[in-house]
Amino acid sequence: MIIEVEHCTTYNYSEVVKQSIQFVRLSPRKSANQNVIEWQLSLPGDVFDVVDGFGNKISVVTCTGIRNKIEIVARGEVDITGQDSAPEPGAIPPDVFLKPSPLTEAGPVIEEFVGRHQNFVNTGANLKALMQDILSEVPYIRGQTNISSTAEQAFSQHAGVCQDHTHIFISCCRALGVPAKYVSGFIYDASERHVSTHAWAEAFCDGRWSTFDVSNQLTEPANHIKLAEGIDYLDACPVRGVRVGGGVESIDSDTSVEQHE
Repeated sequence: MIIEVEHCTTYNYSEVVKQSIQFVRLSPRKSANQNVIEWQLSLPGDVFDVVDGFGNKISVVTCTGIRNKIEIVARGEVDITGQDSAPEPGAIPPDVFLKPSPLTEAGPVIEEFVGRHQNFVNTGANLKALMQDILSEVPYIRGQTNISSTAEQAFSQHAGVCQDHTHIFISCCRALGVPAKYVSGFIYDASERHVSTHAWAEAFCDGRWSTFDVSNQLTEPANHIKLAEGIDYLDACPVRGVRVGGGVESIDSDTSVEQHE
């Protein structure tokens, strides 16, 4: 399935932005699940590209004297196969993704939950059951968490969004000895012909990285375009940056999509 995407994020400011630097991870890379037919970014200011330790392409954008807005546009075509992938030669060893982080570290609440799975064996079926249990405990509810919320905080509130679900799943996996990584990207909703930014997890099971999308209860990347991956959100978020000035910031996001068989 070929998906044609145009995604625009606009940052609006009440005052002049004296200086800003943005780290943009909006460039998908070729994998078993996706072939990038065409892709381009439209970015303001000065841009240079780097590749981080996880293999993510990062466009570093610096701007000065922006009066009222910064606009970031990603557009292109990606052919999705729906296949998970085995580790590539030279890839980061899976055990690296057992490393805890402040956003994913298990606290007493998650440890108690994981204890219910004490006879856990690393199989796809058991990971799927874990994913189902997480959504039962933490339903998808907007407005209760933010980008700095930890897995433990979201679980304690019994509410969260895709970022929280992913952090919780990763936290549980690592507590059970299963390597798991955070993935950011786009997801295509065929029923609404809509693409939105999204987050999900990949866990290392049966010698390969398998998809676990807790929010949508999906175990195949049939509608997913991967942009970046890492230990947690901070390694893989689509746009992250700092600025001097700008006053009050607001963000608008718009996405259009076409599907080609």
